[in-house]
Formats: sequence, structure tokens, C-alpha cells
Amino acid sequence: MICENWFPVPIWYTDFKDITDQQYEAAVNYCENMPGNVVGVVKSNVGGWQSQPAHMDILNNTPLSVFRKQIDEELIQVYNDMGVESFGKHNNVWININKKGDYNKRHTHPNSCMSGVFYITDTTSDIVFERPESIDRFHIDSMMSKHNTPLSFHEVRYTPRRGMLIMFPSWLTHRVEPNTTDKTRISIAFNTQSS
Repeated sequence: MICENWFPVPIWYTDFKDITDQQYEAAVNYCENMPGNVVGVVKSNVGGWQSQPAHMDILNNTPLSVFRKQIDEELIQVYNDMGVESFGKHNNVWININKKGDYNKRHTHPNSCMSGVFYITDTTSDIVFERPESIDRFHIDSMMSKHNTPLSFHEVRYTPRRGMLIMFPSWLTHRVEPNTTDKTRISIAFNTQSS
């Protein structure tokens, strides 16, 4: 019997290999100084600090600009995989700074097509993507699957590390587990849409 997966949910990830320790250190220092200079917002974050969303150009001429070029290159591949010739434009970008105990509640990113997060520091806290609830309610739960397969997983977890970029459809529900270490978790998150 043939099994065809017609409606898969794509999640892309990669590691940026060509960025130096000095560039990461400069980025960390830049981000750690932001909360004292810029008013943050509360969205899905519980504790921690999140910058106001801004256009991706805000990263230009900062220690974060080195990441933007590589993010844009990966976005081209993501949109090509989806059959779209260009990713169009960035909706917004923001910085997340989470200390011990801080986390992000389950959420989506409305009014955009693709979203992503790039990790400037290592972390032991997973980002968790959840299967759409309608599929669970009408299909998977009623089957009472005894083991997880890509066809029956309720969630998938990624343990981010410094230099890791994860991209996903903006409608995909996700959350970030609490930071359980004394090390600050810093990431750049963003939304995009096609032209």
C-alpha cells in the first residue's frame, strides 16, 4: 500500500557556520544593552524582555547586521521550496531576551506568511511546535496511537543552539519552554510575507 503525505507542515533549520565568536560576542553585548535603552513589549513572553517590532533594516549598521544577510539567503531557499520566486518583504523583526524562568506561551504570528527565529546564544530550552488542533481532535486522538511517528506526533521539539536558524509557517502554533539555566537566552525573531 502507498502512503502519500499531501499536507505536510514544513519546518526548516540550519546553522550559520561562518560567524566568528567575536561577532557573536558583539551581538550579545548589543542586545544586553537594549532593555536599558528601549521600552519592551509583552506579547507571548512571560518574563523576559522583547523589543518593539521594527523593520528588518533596523539591524543594519549594528552588530546584528551580519545575521541579516544570511537570514535573507535562507529565506530565498524557503520560498523557493514553497514555489514562490521571492520572499517579498520582511514584516518585522524583534529581539528576545530571556533569563532564568522566562518563557513564551503558545502562539502564532498573524498577518505574515513565514516566521523564523535565530539564536545568538546557546540554550537548553526547547522551542515546541504543535500539530494543528483540528487534526488532533478529529483524527489522531480517536486512533489512540501507541507510539509517535511523523503521522501521529502531537508536537515536535528543537533544542536551539547558538547560530541556529529555524523557519516555519506563521500559522503554526508554537511555544518556548522556560529557561532553566542562569545563562541568558537571546534570539532574533522575524516575520515575512511573499510579494
